[in-house]
Amino acid sequence: MNISYSINTIVKYYLNYKGSKKIIHYKEVITKSKNKTKTTWNIIHKEKGNITNENNIKSLRINNHTVHNQISIAHELNDYFVNIAGSISNKRIDKKKRRCTSITKFI
Repeated sequence: MNISYSINTIVKYYLNYKGSKKIIHYKEVITKSKNKTKTTWNIIHKEKGNITNENNIKSLRINNHTVHNQISIAHELNDYFVNIAGSISNKRIDKKKRRCTSITKFI
């Protein structure tokens, strides 16, 4: 029995096999997904190579000091967002007090 396959034929069969396994895998992923549209688009972007995971902040400048440590950056951002609501609220209260004071001056 003399079986000879060219490299091209072997590669073609391998790619076909690999492609069919990928299709089966993606069908399972989409079927199990709660948000099929989003999952489908994520698969499309992944296959096209459009997925970027560069959401990490590399550094943050705070009061003329640059922070590079990811944990420190997370803490600084957390502190900012925790305190900003109170700061905005205090500014609004101050404005209302000033408005009320100016109105009572006219009365």
